[in-house]
Amino acid sequence: MSDSCNTPFGKRRPFLLVGTIAILISMVIIPWCLDLGYLFGRENYYQGFAIAFATFGFWMLDFSSNLYQGPARFLLADLAPIEQQNIGNAMFSSWLAFGSIVGSLVGYIPFSDIPFVSAIRSPIGTIFYNFIQ
Repeated sequence: MSDSCNTPFGKRRPFLLVGTIAILISMVIIPWCLDLGYLFGRENYYQGFAIAFATFGFWMLDFSSNLYQGPARFLLADLAPIEQQNIGNAMFSSWLAFGSIVGSLVGYIPFSDIPFVSAIRSPIGTIFYNFIQ
């Protein structure tokens, strides 16, 4: 799809921009899903709305990360010389794997034991509270 896109910004950059904005929006929705559910739901029924916001946020995050990764790989192929494309793709995949591992390990951090985080109402804690409940 980005191969046929002809804009003043190039073939790949508009998709990278839209993917980045969508990732940012989803990263705002996910941590505040409980609060958004409370805002849009009734007093006793806000948890369903919170789960809907969390589901939508995760879906949007998955979609936007795929929207971002495809053009990023193609941009690498467009900009890197032929002899460096294999190394560039390997580095891209390695950093992607590293980020996935670090992101998965964040779930094991006991945020309630960290004094600064427990002193404020953490949006990260809101995510885990929704799924534990």
